[in-house]
Amino acid sequence: MVGTTHDRNLLVEKTVDLLDIPRSYYDRAVQRYESIGAWLHRQESKVAASDPAVYSQGSFRLGTVIRPLLPSDEYDLDIICEVQARSKADITQKELKDLLGEELRLYAEAHHIKAPVKECPRCWRFNYADEVSFHIDTVPSVPEDEEVILNLIRVGVGTDLAQCAIAITCQSHEQYTVICSDWPSGNPSGYAQWFERRFAERALSKRQLLLSEGLYASVEAVPLYALKTPLQRAVQFLKRHRDVMFRDAVDLKPVSIIITTLAALSYEGEGELYETLRGVLERIPEHVQQSSPRIANPVNPAEDFADRWKDNPELEKHFWLWYEAAIRDFEAIVSETSANQLQKLS
Repeated sequence: MVGTTHDRNLLVEKTVDLLDIPRSYYDRAVQRYESIGAWLHRQESKVAASDPAVYSQGSFRLGTVIRPLLPSDEYDLDIICEVQARSKADITQKELKDLLGEELRLYAEAHHIKAPVKECPRCWRFNYADEVSFHIDTVPSVPEDEEVILNLIRVGVGTDLAQCAIAITCQSHEQYTVICSDWPSGNPSGYAQWFERRFAERALSKRQLLLSEGLYASVEAVPLYALKTPLQRAVQFLKRHRDVMFRDAVDLKPVSIIITTLAALSYEGEGELYETLRGVLERIPEHVQQSSPRIANPVNPAEDFADRWKDNPELEKHFWLWYEAAIRDFEAIVSETSANQLQKLS
């Protein structure tokens, strides 16, 4: 029997330690997208004059990456290439995507990346195949226009977060090949800032601790992925539970953005991982709405992260099956067999 809350917390912390990736892997990811950014700024680059900014999005940026379930699986590094000096008024989605694609093919060739650069609907993908296998998805984008930003502010998105919005390319968009203002919109930087604000006090104390240990030059230099706060680790735990449960039905598993968003909305500042998971799991249903948007993007409330549930009710059904299983399995922490059950997640 795991008796005290302290004991339970230690058990869950130990499990998440097994799920986490080494800091060197995060550093490697940063090196790789910074290398792409440097390539795009070289003198011969056709996009250098347009001031391309390359930055990460998704789990690497948020610090919620977990080890692949299978040794053969790759890490997925999602990055944005925001061509800051261009706009929707002077380039089509196709032109922007083709322009960046040409540069990425040259990058892959110059860096001896054997796998061909692959065009996906919204990004360009290529694979690094060294001691840490990544596939990198690079999404072309331009800054979002003023009208879209003002609309976000009108519906309650903070001005600083709304101003991070970008317009991205998508092959299936009806106006992919023509100049238009109606591009798909995204805001990964705004989302990352929103996510961190859900644990702002914990983030500050963690940054100050890492600074005191001499690991970074300033508080501002400490990246989000280095914090390892209870909320970030709770997301890692829940994602691994999901992966194990759906290892034979990956098309039905709840997507990570839903788990991450619901966990962040449900977090109330708990200081220990056990308490965080208990509170998050208790409150998740409060943040799934009965009408659309069911799970709104916090930095673009018109976007529904659960929009696929409408067309495929099996996805919602399996989300709740996963949630119920997560509740049951988490409660098993207090049982004599909890250590063995948790080890199965690692």
